[in-house]
Amino acid sequence: MVAKDRECIVFVEVRTRQENQLCSGYDSVNQRKKQILKRGIKLYLNKTPYVKTFRLDIISIDWIEGKDNYRLHHYENANLSGRNRF
Repeated sequence: MVAKDRECIVFVEVRTRQENQLCSGYDSVNQRKKQILKRGIKLYLNKTPYVKTFRLDIISIDWIEGKDNYRLHHYENANLSGRNRF
């Protein structure tokens, strides 16, 4: 998903997981997925030269099994180069 936050273009990766999974949606963005995201971001930026600032956000949605209940976590400016730690 591509969004705009003031003058910043925001690329958003949304991940949904059951609450009892071994890793969170945030941690499920592995190196392979990061490479795919980088390629897509580069393609977008090459086609839209007016973009001056951009970032990658990750939205992690934890679904609680058996309930219509969700937890949403928004991680702004996620790291694309290494592990998902700030």
